Amino acid sequence: MRLKGKDITRYLSEPSAAIPLALIYGPDQGLVRERAHHLTLKITQSGQDPFRLCNLTEEECRSDPTRLRDEFSALSMWGGTRIINIRINTDRISGQIKDFLQGHENNSVKGDALIVIEAGDLRPSSAMRKCAENASNAVAIPCYRDDKRALIEIINETFRSAQLRIDRQCTELLADSLGGDRRITRGELEKLVLYKQAESESNVSITLEDIKAVIANANAIGLSDIAYASASGKFRGMARSLDRCFLENEQPVSILRALTRHVESIHSCLTQIKNGASPKQAADALRPRLHFSRRAEFERQLQAWTAKRAANALARLYKAELNCKTTGLPPETICRDAALTLTRMAAAGQSRAV
Repeated sequence: MRLKGKDITRYLSEPSAAIPLALIYGPDQGLVRERAHHLTLKITQSGQDPFRLCNLTEEECRSDPTRLRDEFSALSMWGGTRIINIRINTDRISGQIKDFLQGHENNSVKGDALIVIEAGDLRPSSAMRKCAENASNAVAIPCYRDDKRALIEIINETFRSAQLRIDRQCTELLADSLGGDRRITRGELEKLVLYKQAESESNVSITLEDIKAVIANANAIGLSDIAYASASGKFRGMARSLDRCFLENEQPVSILRALTRHVESIHSCLTQIKNGASPKQAADALRPRLHFSRRAEFERQLQAWTAKRAANALARLYKAELNCKTTGLPPETICRDAALTLTRMAAAGQSRAV
């Protein structure tokens, strides 16, 4: 049977002894591993007893068709339910799994174990997935990437457990920066906790600077800083953010593309406004959505720029990226010049708007 939402939480909290097999699959491999490990701890208590743990490969199951049944029927030396873990990349043992489940259902296969199969992002047509979903004595647990609400819960839970505080703005920023993989998300949050705990016992509030200093993809935050500073005509902010990104080995082409995406957003909004949309409607239509902390600054940029000047800026940025790839000139120099030119254009637009 396929589990969803609260049913997944309920099963992970109290695995049913009547269910001998759990298929855990999905695009978030970190979450797949986390849930498989959670089941192992729930069943074996420590996850360290070699007599209650068995790891099989897909190839071992294929080369020895009786191996899985034998392991399932084997008894732990000191008693207790065993865990049999199998990681798969294909549907090649789905036939064995189907035969095993049928044998368990008609009592021709007996044992005290839970088979945990870890898989990738199986399609609905996958034979393995169909086998688990259609069986009454198996569960299929999908692991999709965390949405923003789930990420916020994980962030708050992590810092609450570490007795650290975080405000809404920093929580939103972290939620926007993480989420592709549960294991990576937890790893990044743990790094942030250790970093903060090493500072001072009295300093228990997570700040924006803490996030930029620790989070692995804080380069995305830095790229956003460059884009906003440049498009607002802030020379010092642009130079500071640009230097930081180069120190973190960010590629010049990546910086140029971040600038290009931002100016494209400005140009798109200005075009919609020209066609009758309000600034709010135009900004709301952007994808990905604007972060609430950047909203006011972006709307000020719409007042300072015109569609024509934004188009000119885009032409310069496109050319700068092409020059990085074709001229043999130092890409960092080309990138700095393009960012400076964009900042000058923004500053000139602001002076006209006043």
